[in-house]
Amino acid sequence: MNSLVSFPQNVKIGFDGKNWGAMVQNSSGAILCLNFGSDLSNTSPLCNVLSLTGYSSSGLYLSMVKDGSTFYLLTSNFGGNSCGVIQLNNDCGANPATSTLQNPSCSWSSGGPKYVSLKATDASGNTQYYTDSITINFAPQTAFNATALCFGDATQFMDSSQLSQGTITAWDWDFGDLNTSTTQNPVNQYATSGTFVVTLVTTASSGCSDTLQRQIYIGPKPIVSFSSGTACAGTLIPFTDQSTIPSGTLAAWTWMFGNGDSANVQNPSYVFPVGGTFDVVLTVTSDSGCTDSASTTLNINFQPEAFFTESNTCVGQAVQFIDATNSQSPIQSYAWDFGDGNTDTQVNPQHTYPAIVANYFVNLIVTASNGCIDTIQKDIKINTIPTADFTITNVNACQNNQVQFQDLSSVSGDTLSGWYWDFGDNTFDSIPNPVHTFTTSGPNIVRLIVYSPSSCPSAMYQQTIDVVESPVASFTFTDVCLGNTTQFNNISLVPSGSTIDSTSWDFGTGDFSGAPNTAFYTYDSAATFPVALTVITNFGCIGTDTLQVPVHSIPTAAYTFSNPCSGQAVVFNNQSTTDSLSSLANFTWNFGDFGNPNNISNLVNPTHTYSTLNTYSVFLIATTNFGCSDTTVDTVQIFPSAPSQFTYSPTCDGDLMEFFNPGSSLDSAYVWNFGDNQTNQLQEPAHFYAFPGTYTVTLTVYAFSGCASTSNKQVTVSPIPVADFKIQPICVNNSYQFQDSSSINNGSILHWDWSIAGVASLDTVQNPSYTFADTGTYAVTLMISSDIGCTNSITQAVHVYPLPTANFSFDPQFGNPPLDVQFTDFSTGGSFYQWEFGDNSTGSSTHEPSHIYQDTGIFVIHQYVTNAYGCIDSVEKSIYVIKPVLDIAITGDSSYVDGNYFYVVARIANQGTREINKVNMEARLEDGTTIKEKYESLIPNGPAGIQSYSFKAAFLISANSNFNYYCVKANDPNGETDNVQSNNERCFNRTSNLAIVNPYPQSFH
Repeated sequence: MNSLVSFPQNVKIGFDGKNWGAMVQNSSGAILCLNFGSDLSNTSPLCNVLSLTGYSSSGLYLSMVKDGSTFYLLTSNFGGNSCGVIQLNNDCGANPATSTLQNPSCSWSSGGPKYVSLKATDASGNTQYYTDSITINFAPQTAFNATALCFGDATQFMDSSQLSQGTITAWDWDFGDLNTSTTQNPVNQYATSGTFVVTLVTTASSGCSDTLQRQIYIGPKPIVSFSSGTACAGTLIPFTDQSTIPSGTLAAWTWMFGNGDSANVQNPSYVFPVGGTFDVVLTVTSDSGCTDSASTTLNINFQPEAFFTESNTCVGQAVQFIDATNSQSPIQSYAWDFGDGNTDTQVNPQHTYPAIVANYFVNLIVTASNGCIDTIQKDIKINTIPTADFTITNVNACQNNQVQFQDLSSVSGDTLSGWYWDFGDNTFDSIPNPVHTFTTSGPNIVRLIVYSPSSCPSAMYQQTIDVVESPVASFTFTDVCLGNTTQFNNISLVPSGSTIDSTSWDFGTGDFSGAPNTAFYTYDSAATFPVALTVITNFGCIGTDTLQVPVHSIPTAAYTFSNPCSGQAVVFNNQSTTDSLSSLANFTWNFGDFGNPNNISNLVNPTHTYSTLNTYSVFLIATTNFGCSDTTVDTVQIFPSAPSQFTYSPTCDGDLMEFFNPGSSLDSAYVWNFGDNQTNQLQEPAHFYAFPGTYTVTLTVYAFSGCASTSNKQVTVSPIPVADFKIQPICVNNSYQFQDSSSINNGSILHWDWSIAGVASLDTVQNPSYTFADTGTYAVTLMISSDIGCTNSITQAVHVYPLPTANFSFDPQFGNPPLDVQFTDFSTGGSFYQWEFGDNSTGSSTHEPSHIYQDTGIFVIHQYVTNAYGCIDSVEKSIYVIKPVLDIAITGDSSYVDGNYFYVVARIANQGTREINKVNMEARLEDGTTIKEKYESLIPNGPAGIQSYSFKAAFLISANSNFNYYCVKANDPNGETDNVQSNNERCFNRTSNLAIVNPYPQSFH
């Protein structure tokens, strides 16, 4: 309960027909209003403190009454020594909230259940209250919007109506132009522009409806038109908008020029950068947002791209101008201005400038056949022709040696701007003073052409260079390990006619040698050294050879060992090393255990088992991939070891596991690791595992020598099985099978022992069956055992429930098809019912069903009754559905004389299967006198259908009357033909009681 309600007192409860509420005072006298909702047992009601104007001291008492829909709370000591009345209105959204009329009307602002209270007062002032609820259906809230509001477009209407409960089932649209629709989201095509009132009426599944009217404006579209000129690419073209609109104004223009460019002004001007065909589109938007477009195709002429080249721009030469204009249309005319006052109109003119060095601005104007024009201007310089000359700075030009060329060219009154060297060996250069290496010996023709700034070439100048053959330097060396001397052998080749003038060795360490043929050098560190041999001939030609000469490092052999114990593997750990340029390739071990066939090993980290206590010298030779090696030797002393072995006892969870260790005379210490982070130092410990599972137990035994022997085993702490079995409702006198649901985390359950208190042992199978002969509660115990004997048990109370008793009746007991039979249940103790009607129909689970039999036959009806615990009883009964036969029969008679009249009584029977409600009766005397009457009354089939019919008319007795013999006939049952006509008529003799049956159609005479 809310913390505001402390020490409650004076509690008053009220019910407004829907919700429960209470007024209560707390310990401080504050008046609280509790709202329990529709459930008075609500333990967390909403709590509010009533704010009472003038209420300044603790209240003493509360009283609450209801008048109509208004509650009145009365409290004492309200604002002083007085009583106060607080009116609590029940605002349910009703208009009006109250009424004094006998038959009022009311509307509610929201749907849902509404509670109405009626207070009736008679003339004597007696009052009675009555409260009931009505359900106010929710009305839809109609809403919609529309798109495409321009003339000529299909306007799309989108319903956005909402309904709090239920569904909207109907939409009635009136588009304001005599068109209507009943679809939810219709489309309407307006024939004209203008303002239209659109009405939408939505109807909910409850029948409630709502109406919304909105004005929409269908705006006219602009009539788009424009004009433009055409021109060459690069020319400014004006565009003029000529669009109009029937009503409204034009608000926006969008121009697309067909090349990705656009404009948003009404009358733009635009320059097409290139020629071609362009689709220009203008889209105009009105002030109501309606748009339309128009387009035209413009042909923009391609602009020619004027260009030319020139040659022979040297003093005294006729300059040749070559037109290189690019144009898609043919060029119709050329206009050349050579910059010295002379002009020309040829395509490729020639012009000779004055014999001076000068610059001239040449202009070319080209005009294409499409009328487009382009102009280009170039600065042409007329230069002096230079004179080429050169020399070489080397004494001799040697093969494969650098040859330095010196330019000696000159030009009068101008400068040199270019060089073209041809070295005669398919190699070229363009710098003033090149350096060149000739790869072949012999004479070579070297040519030079030089240029003044306007590309005026000189005459070619050439020299023949005799290239002397150079020596080919070469040498070999020996591959050594550090500490050995490297030998170098000079095997250089000297060309014929040359001799070696000098030899130089550079050993890559800063040391040199001039030995001509063989040199020796001892390096003081392992590395790779760049060794160079240089030889110079008597012509000064040089040959050089450089090789990378390695000096390999010596490895360091080293090792450590561990576990030097007899009968155990001594582990040798290789610690050998070498430098980064080498790698350890081979190892040779000698364990000093001579006579042992495993005394030698080539493994990196071998193990070796010594069988004798002794001291051994162990050798290791480490060799690198370059064959450099080192040897180390160490002494290994072998100590005695103690054996390690143990057994254990299988254990269930919660028990101690015992370990058994026989030990030996060499033992000095024991270390047990039980696999659960627990250890022990006893010879034969016992250990408690906190959890079941499989653990690896390790025993390490230390000998007096310090040698350790280790053994390990996996031990299992078997879990206690969890005994359990499922309990389902048990029915008396029914075989019930118990379902074992016991489990074990590891291992298996092998034994089950079931017992019932008071019944002794039940069975030892996993899922036994048992039939309880009486109802009640029984204690059933299941004890289980695992494969190693771990046990557990569980006892549960099982309830044995009685069976229901099935019984029923049906009406009618028999009849004609289609026969509608109503079944009445007379069972006891049942909660669920299942019927089978015996005619292959689906059946029924209804408590008291009805069923129509469509065919004749004897049908066995089964009723299955199930109680809440699943116990079932059944009963079966048969119903006889007979063929529809219409058969009225005369079964007997009686007659009597009363005064002057002879009366006949006929006994009739409905021997068919259909009810008869009318029949024609006939009585006939021997003389042919006949009485015919119509009998209209129910004649059921069966025993109730045997009736006596007294003819209302009687035969008048005269002197000639003979009524000792007469016949009675029943005919036309239900106005139809009798199916069995042989029993419709019988004749009777009043004197001999002899009945003559079926004389018909024989006559009496």
